[in-house]
Amino acid sequence: MAHIVTIGEILVEFMAKEIGQKFYESGDFVGPFPSGAPAIFIDQAAQCVVLLGSSRLWGTMVSEE
Repeated sequence: MAHIVTIGEILVEFMAKEIGQKFYESGDFVGPFPSGAPAIFIDQAAQCVVLLGSSRLWGTMVSEE
């Protein structure tokens, strides 16, 4: 089995269900959807059934999964 490790930002996006929906008012949203190159890459690689990992750096703290 292949192993893939990515390094970079992991972002997510949420989308409004209605066109013209205001973001400063309550409303329905869908998501989260992967965003940012590393998150999109991991999402696509996961569909290929490989072992995945991610490293992130927050300030001086390093976290690995």
